Amino acid sequence: MLAVGVALVLRLGSTHSVLTMGFYGVALILSGTALVLSRQGRTRVATAVLGVGVAVALAGEWAVASMR
Repeated sequence: MLAVGVALVLRLGSTHSVLTMGFYGVALILSGTALVLSRQGRTRVATAVLGVGVAVALAGEWAVASMR
C-alpha cells in the first residue's frame, strides 16, 4: 500500500488527472483487500487480486496517457 501511495504522489506531481487518482485509488483499495485476505490465510487469492489490480491500474493509466 505504501508503494502505491508513493507512486500516486509522484504521478500527481507530473499530471493532475482525476483518472490517475481513480486508478491509483482502486489500486490502494485492492492493496487493502489483499492485506485482509492474506491475514485470513488466503495468500494465493490475495496475490492474484493484488497482481491483477495493479496490472489493470497500470494498463488503464497507460491507455489514458496514450490517448492524449
